[in-house]
Amino acid sequence: MYGVMVVEDEKIIRTGIVSIVERFGDGLYVKYECANGYEAWEKFQIEPPDIVITDIVMHKGMTGLELIEKIRESGSNVAIIILSGYSEFSYAQTAMRYNVQEYMLKPVNVKQFALVLEKIKAELDAAEGTKENGSQTVIGKNKIICKVKEYIRANLDHDLSLPTVAAKVNISVNYLSMLFKNETHQKYSDYITNLRIEKAKHLLSNSDFKIYEIAELCGYNSTKHFIDVFKKTMGVTPLQYKNRGSA
Repeated sequence: MYGVMVVEDEKIIRTGIVSIVERFGDGLYVKYECANGYEAWEKFQIEPPDIVITDIVMHKGMTGLELIEKIRESGSNVAIIILSGYSEFSYAQTAMRYNVQEYMLKPVNVKQFALVLEKIKAELDAAEGTKENGSQTVIGKNKIICKVKEYIRANLDHDLSLPTVAAKVNISVNYLSMLFKNETHQKYSDYITNLRIEKAKHLLSNSDFKIYEIAELCGYNSTKHFIDVFKKTMGVTPLQYKNRGSA
């Protein structure tokens, strides 16, 4: 589990962000809720979180950008997401200078925010060298497979065909297929299907997205194909799974 710090001076907005993290942040939990930059910086120095979600302009004390500056000056590479009501390019430039992972505008699009959280969680998993089930991987044993898994986890809603991913790691399709099966004892296509179905199960149980929206978020261009794959894997349709969970 990765700890998240939420920094926002507007209580209603802060509560909303916390709710999104708790609903869609699979593998994440809210470690700190802070109303201003000073409070956030004090808590950060005691025990840093893994992810910081912060506003830019706060009415009292330290701004979000000042907080980020202090975090980076401390040597921390913690993942940072900015949620701001300001679209000025100067803010975005500053965010880029401090290596901020995402700069999102309010009001937040819940689906996009959920995908950002998932992507950052995947990046943290890769950095920690952990597998999907949380067991420790042998870092460096096979850098290609680690890189492939990292890319897959961060892009489940995109094209993950063998040719596409093989091109990302600069190896041939046949070699990737063989290497993946030898190292994971699992077919490449089965690995992706399992991850996509797990993501679909999480969204079905923890969101109000429609079936076609979940299909899209899980990388299926055809809702019918998504339903067929889900039923083959789980024994029930996505709608039946969702209704069973809410019963």
